[in-house]
Amino acid sequence: MRYLAADMDDGPADVAFENADGEVSISTQHGRFSERYAKERYGRLKELDRTVMSEYTDPHTVMLTLGGSVRNAAGGYRAPVDHAKDLTESKGAVRKAVHRACGDKPHEIATVFGYHENGYLHCHIGVYVDGPVSKADFKPVIDAHVNNSPIAKGSHHPYSEAISVHSHRNKGRSDGEYTSGLATYLGGNILGIDGDVDGQDRDAPLQAAVTVKASGINMISLPRGWKNRLGVADDESDDGEWEYAGIVVDDNVIDVDGDSGGSSTEWVTPRELPDSVDPTDHLSDSEGGVG
Repeated sequence: MRYLAADMDDGPADVAFENADGEVSISTQHGRFSERYAKERYGRLKELDRTVMSEYTDPHTVMLTLGGSVRNAAGGYRAPVDHAKDLTESKGAVRKAVHRACGDKPHEIATVFGYHENGYLHCHIGVYVDGPVSKADFKPVIDAHVNNSPIAKGSHHPYSEAISVHSHRNKGRSDGEYTSGLATYLGGNILGIDGDVDGQDRDAPLQAAVTVKASGINMISLPRGWKNRLGVADDESDDGEWEYAGIVVDDNVIDVDGDSGGSSTEWVTPRELPDSVDPTDHLSDSEGGVG
């Protein structure tokens, strides 16, 4: 499929990401809908998990699951891209609610967008907290999603199912190899983890991939600077609140023009990189930049 060709290419490509301040970061990555890319992201999640379990004194994990109705007012199916945009409309309110729920306890947040068998997206938020927390602490997070996403319903987000909390006190801190299981679950939802999207005999992963790209969703977010906070490395180039901007070709970012519609090559719109960005400066960075 031409629209996803660069994103499903198993070979490395220069990919640009942009944050809310307009800063651009470039990373050499495999196609983000390829199995190799999914496994790389899975490995990063596991690394975060192992480090937190080793460094936190009283580690607790929280998983929050957010979704939205796939039906429109007429009873038919919503356009998948519209569904994704409405699903993520609560993003800011949800993030603030997570930080409030954790209070002054050290914590890290990882987010993965998975997909249902109908191809529509849902969101899993994994929270690592150093200190005791309860389901009650995170009820306001679910409320924030329901109140700020136009397609989220309280009846579809019962607290007992949308929130899970586990304590990992005194488990494996000495050898640094203990994992909580949270990263394993989150990683199992990464698009492409069970094979290249274009190599599967199901329509759901292909629909999910098109939705992710067209809506501009960053389908996997790791906390920016987590290694630095946990004292294991200077990690200012790690994942965070960065949005996928496009592929870098001849010092231009080739991105998706969401207003163009159609399926012709007109969707490709070159956008020059800011002068402050060197499209080759990531090549000496072993961390691989922002993903």
